Amino acid sequence: AAGPPQQGRAAKSLRAVLADGLLATCPFALVVTYAFVPAVSARIFKAWSCQGFGETPTKNRYYMREDLAIECYKSDAHKAATNVAIVLVILWPFGILVLNTVLLLAARRPLLSRTPNRLVKSTAFLHRDYHPECFYWELIELVRRTFLTGWVLLFDESRSFVRILVGLMISVAIFTLTVIRRPYLHHEDRYLAISAQFLVVISFIGAITVKAYEDVDARGEQRGVYGEA
Repeated sequence: AAGPPQQGRAAKSLRAVLADGLLATCPFALVVTYAFVPAVSARIFKAWSCQGFGETPTKNRYYMREDLAIECYKSDAHKAATNVAIVLVILWPFGILVLNTVLLLAARRPLLSRTPNRLVKSTAFLHRDYHPECFYWELIELVRRTFLTGWVLLFDESRSFVRILVGLMISVAIFTLTVIRRPYLHHEDRYLAISAQFLVVISFIGAITVKAYEDVDARGEQRGVYGEA
């Protein structure tokens, strides 16, 4: 029978093989998750995306946009859909955020000391475009993208104005932080990121303007100020 020293060496060898495999697949896995996290997250959060239909002049009934046969907030089918979506949210957008956080924290010391090791090289996709002091910036970008495409849908459809307002606040905050912190190594990346975020802010301002006009117009019609024959 193998003695304890041999068993210990076998266990260490197995751990080394597993570590090598994980480090080898890490770059590809990070690219895949980066490409699919926003799209898949948006698909998951559609469980809370509902369309309102006027039941009375002052009251709407909401149905899932993905399946208009399911009434939102009240039906058992919608509760079942949101329960499944909650599990998927924990596994995917939130889980990927936690995983990336763990990887970056593990690579933090060699990154800041400018002594890259295998982990730093394997996770380069997460931090190579940023200054070492801003190695965490991809987490901020991930939060921004998933929040604007998914988390805001957790607000009820009846509070769609709040959705837009919160999205605008998040966009302005990260836009301002990007301008001040300047996390990108290359000037062209910084200018591109700032321009893109500025366009998002402008889009939200336009959406708020349109939404405010529609709400005022709808209330006017309900009170008989507009649209009366």
